[in-house]
Amino acid sequence: MSLLTEDKVHPMSAFNAGPVTHPNAEEHIRVETAAGTWVTLNAKNHPVLFAAYWCPHCQRTLVLLQKHIADTPGWPTVVYVGYPDGFPLKTAVRIEHEEKKAFHLTYTHVYYLIGSADQTYIHGFPYLVFNRRGTLLSLFGEHTFPVWKKALDDAAQNR
Repeated sequence: MSLLTEDKVHPMSAFNAGPVTHPNAEEHIRVETAAGTWVTLNAKNHPVLFAAYWCPHCQRTLVLLQKHIADTPGWPTVVYVGYPDGFPLKTAVRIEHEEKKAFHLTYTHVYYLIGSADQTYIHGFPYLVFNRRGTLLSLFGEHTFPVWKKALDDAAQNR
């Protein structure tokens, strides 16, 4: 369901990333694949973008990144969140597939975090965790493309 016109804000143009509050958690992010296999992500190795399926700011950010995909140094791993405890993984996968189709999104690294576990990591939406010179930083809220690009450029230099 498209929420692109909901809760419109002026995207932040300042690079206001700060240190993550739980670096150990962001180095061991337990998520599920569409097939239900559990994997552990480490934001020190690759940037992770948490996006809630019900979040208009997240949808606009994904569309913005897609628009500039050729200029994006390293597409982040996307983790879909915002599902209540017990939410069926199959339904989460269907919602994500519908969103990708509706917004013509072509990224491939998608995982799911169902239930209250996302409260350990996320302090606003969308929420990007990335490595900048050995320190895990987070950037959250709706930003302009140059801000997202700077964060992803920083992360790409650490790979």
